[in-house]
Amino acid sequence: MARKSRKNVSQPKVTADTRQVSYVTAIYARLSVENSGKQDEGASLENQIDVCKEYVAGCPYLRLSEVYADNGKTGTVFDRPAWNRLVDDVRTGKVETIVVRDDCVIIEPTQKDLENQGSVAGSICF
Repeated sequence: MARKSRKNVSQPKVTADTRQVSYVTAIYARLSVENSGKQDEGASLENQIDVCKEYVAGCPYLRLSEVYADNGKTGTVFDRPAWNRLVDDVRTGKVETIVVRDDCVIIEPTQKDLENQGSVAGSICF
């Protein structure tokens, strides 16, 4: 049985939905008490923020609204001014997505935490 030619067969038109979802995004950066004021380019607040901004710029579905930064704050407690503002903004819907360079900026697990949990749970997602 011979095949039919596809040259004259009309192809269905594919139309892309031009609406794109975008998420109101915040960047959170923190530098611990131990590293505050040191000349460590890899972990500096500016470097963390620049890396996150570069990531957001490459994601058309993320819309940067604000950068939250705590300098000289330990990650073993959550009582940090910028973190508290960020959490409030998430709760009120002002922020939908949080970008961090490393999830340790959110919380630094202590040796006791690691022993109690057996392992660290990776990333924290909101």
